[in-house]
Amino acid sequence: MNSLNKTIPEATRFDEEIKEQKWNAYKDNNLVGTVFKVTGKGYGGPIQILFSLDKNKNITKVIIVKQDETPGLGTKITEKKFLDQFTGKDKEDVTLKKDDIQNGKIDAITAATISSRAVTNAIKEELKK
Repeated sequence: MNSLNKTIPEATRFDEEIKEQKWNAYKDNNLVGTVFKVTGKGYGGPIQILFSLDKNKNITKVIIVKQDETPGLGTKITEKKFLDQFTGKDKEDVTLKKDDIQNGKIDAITAATISSRAVTNAIKEELKK
């Protein structure tokens, strides 16, 4: 539950929708957002990600829960500079600039494109559902 609170700090309660994959977040009895757990295939193995959406379906927070990426390269996916790029984005905006020069909004980490792509694509695939 602690990681869920990091994605939507104002929430006072989380209701599990799908077993450990999606939670609705409430402040008192008002829906304030939804948290999703997704997994991307990184260079070093699976990357577990939590991300939250507000009621307008814009991303409010992304947290890397578990990863085994290369120290000093792929591990930069856990840094604020990379993760903050997702804030405020909707499903149309969650694409690496490297993969879609005209429409991409997320900068990949230099020398860690596989890790960057794993996070971006895992979130994008969930948003398409």
